[in-house]
Amino acid sequence: MPENDASLKRGAARMRELATEDRAKREALEEELSAGLGRTPAAIDKLTINAIAATQVRALRLRQAGRSDLEERRLLTQLLRTSGLRPAPASAPAPLTIAQQLAAAGYAPPTENGISSEFDDGDGGEEPSGEAALSEAESETGAVA
Repeated sequence: MPENDASLKRGAARMRELATEDRAKREALEEELSAGLGRTPAAIDKLTINAIAATQVRALRLRQAGRSDLEERRLLTQLLRTSGLRPAPASAPAPLTIAQQLAAAGYAPPTENGISSEFDDGDGGEEPSGEAALSEAESETGAVA
């Protein structure tokens, strides 16, 4: 009898674990269905979503146990047909930017340097800055500031 008592306790503990797992799956599915509506669910929507999620989780549990889930699938189909739950109309997608359109057409952005070696004047392609640029400009034009 003590052996039987231990197995009963293990069985009860496992049933609690399964119930906790099922609750988590139901809540996740309910959240997903609610989010999929695209609007705030009304009270009737919440009841229907709860029934759909519970039926789906039960069907999965039966299938995992190797038992028939035919009745749950029929009920689920009926709930989905008669629920009236429909997602909100899809909104128009945002227009693509020019960069996205070019990328979709296969164009790649230019290299970082952007200067071809054919047109390189040998000084590394760098622009003179500050005083060097002024003195260079003065020497080319012959003007003195």
